[in-house]
Amino acid sequence: MPHRFPVSHFRPGMRLKTDIFYDGSLLLPAGTTLADRHINQLRSWAIETVETQENLASFAEVVEAPEGEGSGEPVVLDISEIEKAAAPEPPPLPKGYATQDGKTYVVEEDLPSNAPPIKTDLSLVFQGAIGAGNKIESEASIRVAGEVAEGCTLIARGEITCGAPVTGTDETAVSLTAPVVTLSLASYCQIDAAASIKASGLVHCRARAGKEILVSGSDPGILGGDLEAGETIAAGCIAEHSGEPAVVRITMARYKKLYLNLERLDRTAEARRKERESLEKVIQVIKLLGEKVVDLPPEKKQELAMQSKRYMELKKELSDLALARQRLEEELAREYSTVDECPVRFDSVRPSVKIVIGTAELTVNSRQNRIGYYLHKGRILAATH
Repeated sequence: MPHRFPVSHFRPGMRLKTDIFYDGSLLLPAGTTLADRHINQLRSWAIETVETQENLASFAEVVEAPEGEGSGEPVVLDISEIEKAAAPEPPPLPKGYATQDGKTYVVEEDLPSNAPPIKTDLSLVFQGAIGAGNKIESEASIRVAGEVAEGCTLIARGEITCGAPVTGTDETAVSLTAPVVTLSLASYCQIDAAASIKASGLVHCRARAGKEILVSGSDPGILGGDLEAGETIAAGCIAEHSGEPAVVRITMARYKKLYLNLERLDRTAEARRKERESLEKVIQVIKLLGEKVVDLPPEKKQELAMQSKRYMELKKELSDLALARQRLEEELAREYSTVDECPVRFDSVRPSVKIVIGTAELTVNSRQNRIGYYLHKGRILAATH
C-alpha cells in the first residue's frame, strides 16, 4: 500500500528519488528537481498529500536536498526538522517576563478584551485582570490575580487559580477546564475539573468535578446552577437563583467502586470454588487410602501432598473472601450517623434544592441547620448530627 506524504513537507530545490502520484495518476517522475512552480501547482489543485508507488515510510527515501556546500554529497533530510519547519509559529505571549527557572511566564498588566489567543507549555501568572473573550491554554498551570470577564476560556493541564471574581453572563459564560480549579466567586461559569473544584461562591454555574466540589462561603455559597461530582458536594449555603432551584448530583464514584470490588470478589470466589471442587475427589482418595498412602510411590505421595496443601489454602482463601464480601455489603448498606461522613452536606438550604445521588432524587425545602444526605438502599436519607 502506498505511503502518503504532505505537500507541506516539500521545498524548492529538493530532488525526487521516486515517482510521486495522486489518486493513482503520476504527478512528477523520479529525478525531478522541485521548483516553486511545481509546489504552487500542487497547491492550486488543492492537493494536500501525495503517494509513492512503493511503501516508503521515511520522507528521506522520497527526496534529497540540494548538495551541501563543498561536500559534494546530498544532504539527508530529517523528517522531524521538516515537520518543525512546516508547523505554524505559536502566537506570541503578551508583554511580560519569564521567571529565572524558565518555567513560568508573568503578565504584569491587564490583558485587554479579545487579545490574540495564548497557548504555551509554561505556567502562566496574570497579575492583572483578563478582559472579555480571551482564550488561554497552558500545558502547566494558570494563576490569575485579577478578575476574569465574560466569554473567556481557560484550559490548563495543571491547576487554575483565580483570586478575584470570575464573571460570565447567561449568554457568554466563562469556561474553565483543569484537573483542579480554585476560585473566589464565580458567576455564570462552565467549570470542568477532573479532580476538584474549590470556591467561596458559585452563582448559576455548571460545574463538574471527578471527585469533589467544596464551596466554603455561605454568602452567597451556591446560588442556583447544576453541580455534579463523583464523591462529595459541600457548601455553607445553597439557594435558588432567579427562581431556579440548584441541582446537585453525585455520580456515585465511591459506590461504583464498591460494587466493582464486590463483583471482583464474586468472580475470584467462584474461580476458587471450582478449583476446590476439582480437588475434593483427591481428598476423598487420601481419606480412603488412610495409612496405605505411605505405600505409594514417592512421586505420587508428593503429588497428593501438594494437592492436599492447595485444598487447605483454598478453604482459607474462600473464608477470607467471604469476610471481605460481608464488609463490602455492610459498607454499601450502612447508614451515616454524622454530617461529615455524607457525600452531600450543607449548613443551610433556602428555599429548596434538588439532590440526585445515582438514580435516586430528593427535593429538600428550607432548612437552617447543618445537614448531610446519603444513599441507603436506593433512597436518599439525611443525617443531622
